[in-house]
Amino acid sequence: MAQAGLTKITAPVLQDVIERELCFKAIDSSLQKRIVWMSAPAGSGKTTLAASYLKSRSNPFLWYHMDGTDIDVSTFFSYMTLAVKTLLHQKNAELPEFTSEYFKNVPAFAARYFKKLFTLVAEAVKEEDIYRSTETHAPFLIVFDNYQNTLADSAIHDVLGIGFSLMPEGFASIVISRLEPPIEYADLRRNGDLGFFEWNDLLFTMDDTLNLVRAFTKIEVPEEIIRQLHKKMEGWVAGLILAIERGNIASLMSFLEKTEVNEVVFDYFAREILEKTESNVRDFLFKTAYLQEFSIPMAERLTGYVHSRKILSEKHRQYFITKKHTHSGVMFVYHDLFHAFLRAHAKEYFRQNEDEIVRRAEDILEEDGYFEAAVQLCIDMSDWEKLTTIVLKHVASMIAHGRGAILNRWFAAIPDDFIEKQPWLLYWKGMNMLQTNPAETRKILEISYEKFKSTDDLKGLLSAFCSIVDTFVYEWKDFHPLDYWINEYEELTNRHKDTPLSLSFSIQDIPLELRQRLSSSIFSALMFRQPWHQDMPYWEEEVLKILRHSQNIIQLMSLGHNLILYYLYTGKIYKAGVIIETLFPVIEKSKGNLLARLMFCRSQSLYFFYSASYRQGLKVVEEGLELAREYDVHMLDLMLFGTATYISLAIGDNEAAEKYLKKMESSMVNVQCFGNIYYHQIVSLVALSRGQYKSAIDHAEINIQLTVDLGSYLILGIFEYSIAYIYTESGQYEEARHHIKESLNFGVITGSTLPTYICTMLEALISFYENNEKQFVEKIKSDVTLSREIGMRFTFFLQSSTERLCIAAIEKGIETDFIKEMIRLHNITPGSYKDENWPYPLKVYTLGRFAITVDEKLVNFSGKTQRKPLEMLKAIIAYGGKDVGITQLSDTLWPDVDGDLATKSFHTTLHRLRKLLRFDSDAIIMSDNHVSINSDYCWIDVWSLRDIIDELESTVALSDVEQKIDNLYKKALNIYKGDFLPGEHDQSWAAYQRERLKDEFIRICNKAGSFYESVNKCGKAIECYKTSLDTDYLREECFSHLITCYLKAGLKGEALATYNKCKHIFNTVLAISPSVKTENLYKSIMENN
Repeated sequence: MAQAGLTKITAPVLQDVIERELCFKAIDSSLQKRIVWMSAPAGSGKTTLAASYLKSRSNPFLWYHMDGTDIDVSTFFSYMTLAVKTLLHQKNAELPEFTSEYFKNVPAFAARYFKKLFTLVAEAVKEEDIYRSTETHAPFLIVFDNYQNTLADSAIHDVLGIGFSLMPEGFASIVISRLEPPIEYADLRRNGDLGFFEWNDLLFTMDDTLNLVRAFTKIEVPEEIIRQLHKKMEGWVAGLILAIERGNIASLMSFLEKTEVNEVVFDYFAREILEKTESNVRDFLFKTAYLQEFSIPMAERLTGYVHSRKILSEKHRQYFITKKHTHSGVMFVYHDLFHAFLRAHAKEYFRQNEDEIVRRAEDILEEDGYFEAAVQLCIDMSDWEKLTTIVLKHVASMIAHGRGAILNRWFAAIPDDFIEKQPWLLYWKGMNMLQTNPAETRKILEISYEKFKSTDDLKGLLSAFCSIVDTFVYEWKDFHPLDYWINEYEELTNRHKDTPLSLSFSIQDIPLELRQRLSSSIFSALMFRQPWHQDMPYWEEEVLKILRHSQNIIQLMSLGHNLILYYLYTGKIYKAGVIIETLFPVIEKSKGNLLARLMFCRSQSLYFFYSASYRQGLKVVEEGLELAREYDVHMLDLMLFGTATYISLAIGDNEAAEKYLKKMESSMVNVQCFGNIYYHQIVSLVALSRGQYKSAIDHAEINIQLTVDLGSYLILGIFEYSIAYIYTESGQYEEARHHIKESLNFGVITGSTLPTYICTMLEALISFYENNEKQFVEKIKSDVTLSREIGMRFTFFLQSSTERLCIAAIEKGIETDFIKEMIRLHNITPGSYKDENWPYPLKVYTLGRFAITVDEKLVNFSGKTQRKPLEMLKAIIAYGGKDVGITQLSDTLWPDVDGDLATKSFHTTLHRLRKLLRFDSDAIIMSDNHVSINSDYCWIDVWSLRDIIDELESTVALSDVEQKIDNLYKKALNIYKGDFLPGEHDQSWAAYQRERLKDEFIRICNKAGSFYESVNKCGKAIECYKTSLDTDYLREECFSHLITCYLKAGLKGEALATYNKCKHIFNTVLAISPSVKTENLYKSIMENN
């Protein structure tokens, strides 16, 4: 493309051109509107005027020659990039590359492309890298020559319209065309951005004609004859040049006798030029007319004329040949009118020899890199055999670079009866439509497949087979027909049992690229339709080999994406993680391949969802969406929004889930079938999160039906679980069990452990709802074992379900390590459930000791620098831990420091405390000059003790609650290990809380003891009262409770000993006697004795 393309981006080299200052000034004026549309018929001097204007004004510029190759936008962007790189000498000329993924949003790509182009050029202009003169500050001009060559329905019009609308200050454009602006530029015209320079403006004035004649003739032409010439030609420059080429007065006068301009021109070509040209030169002209543009060597090879160089170097103007200087050398092109004339008469001229000459011209064009011109010549001459040869050489590369439009034009030009006999042409005709119409592609490929089959073309047969399978995967609409193609492949291997294709033989003789394609296609077919197939392990290993060795980034990502999905859908989460790790460094290096990066984001985010690495998953989703926004390629937005919705629901961020769902809905444009399937499942889950059970079930049912129509059992097994989950949370357990059974069946059929894991977890939830504790415990333990085997950490679609299950498991002490991991992964906060077993990020122990754990690990503190922050934490807890005033804390911790300094010390110490606890602001919150410890992040033993008191008081009033009283009492014993902050006995701020907590613990013991007494469980009551006395032996009411309980139990000796102990302690320690109530208990003991 580079060599052939340089003529497209090279301005014409001017020789002997007169300067037309009046026209230049008119262009100056028109450029105030930034875009000048210069339109006039052929031969009006448009291109020459524009080029001479640039030379006169010394504008920096970029020149782009529009021709038949600009049928598709990919070609246009490729040549524009080449133009910019040539202009900037490759320096910093990195422009976005247009590839197939941009077809669905060409305008967005165009906007990004032109913004980058204008930025690069503006920077180069600013640095004066591309100024011809550093003295001028004229606008940078982009010239589009021969715009009329752009087809009426071409997307180029819209693309350039976007470019013109984004053109910044300091830029302008001249568009040269024989036609009026297309309708796509109506807005530019309405906005006043479009100026016009028309035929009347281009026509030569009498002065221009005088200057032209005097400059180009070696004879003195009378002014009167010049005036007649000017009048006859009406200022048309081509006609003027044709006339003055006559060379003498007599010929000029004869020339003027003609009455029609066209008659003058064509009569001149036929009779005056050809008749006066030697036969060998005439032969040269007709032969080179078959070349769209050509160099001297090309002309020499085609014509064999020894004086080719002389004609082109010295006499090119005589034969209406324009000389173009490019970086690869000098190229020549005929004037359109003369070229048309030569081509029209060539067949008659050459007669029997034309085919041979044309074939030689086609070969030369192709050999020199002008294969598109060669194809066009083949079309013009109906040379379908040669066209087939050329197209098959280049078609794969053209499709890969998004040049489908020009290919469509070529395929449309080939007669149907010819193309139907050419299976490879049929094959590529179908492949060219894959992205826009996979169903139609499949029809064409099936025809080519049968033709390959009938001719025993194994390479063609396998290529067509792979591509047919790819159409199903690309379409994601109906996988049922893959059964036929899987069977067809098996029959194919039997038919070719003596070839390397048979699986019982080596397949190493098949070309590597085709072997890899075959492995990929069969793996995909089996994955989506028959994952239970006996050969699936073989093809899985083949695909893994490709991943280990392939250097093709698109192939790697396509295979990797399907393999990751396969491992996730079959419950092999660890294996999916290995593929992610394998592909990550490769994708990181492929910054230029957008589609691969987007597919990897999709794969990664799903993996993180299944492994419950939700924060990483959302991060990857946002990276993918940012990438899509940056490049305006949104083909995977729907999938990314869906995954983000999954994750948001799983971590309880329902507001974010609603946001992502709305964005997902806005991206539902021309979606594949799976997009609809996916959408209904996501909507059903969001409806469930709102409590809209009927809507959730309706959407889930649609999702199931669409998935049945799709015909992928792996996916159906997952969605059967999804609807079972929705029925469970709707309270319809029998319906849920029906769909659980279906999901498990699909798991058995496909060999997937995923349904076993997710359905067992769901059965545990149903057991919990139905109070079936035995089954609940069994299911949890079974699922935890499986989870550890496969690496699955996902539990339920909604966080609320996971929370209920985790709390129940924590309370019952079932698989606590695993459950704690689930709690952390799913971002579950304890809410009203306060228990030491909950995996709080931070736990603080103050009763009988001072200790802190962070993420369940004990933190060791040492050094004076940590003393003050820890003292602050102790003081906050001593003052209740909630809404503690900053002033109160400052006065406590810095009693001898003035207000401002104390406040500064407070903030410094708080910062150090947060850093010490490894939390920024989550654990300790400051608001309105008050400090609180966040109970969602932090568990404190004193808080738990108070919760026990509250729960105990509400529980003792109920019936049949002995087991619960037992549990609460045991929890209190486990929490209260001694005095509050025993190391701070000299601090007054700790004293009050210390005594209060001691009172509360004794109150718990006495409450529990009183309850046990009331239900005649004196043994338990005695233990409670003893604990009270162990906590504080000066509590007389505790002695009284214990004596009374001993008496109820008939243990008079123990009752008397307890009284004596009480009396001794009170006399010795307090120097007082027991109260009357206690003395009366003693009398009761003695009277009974």
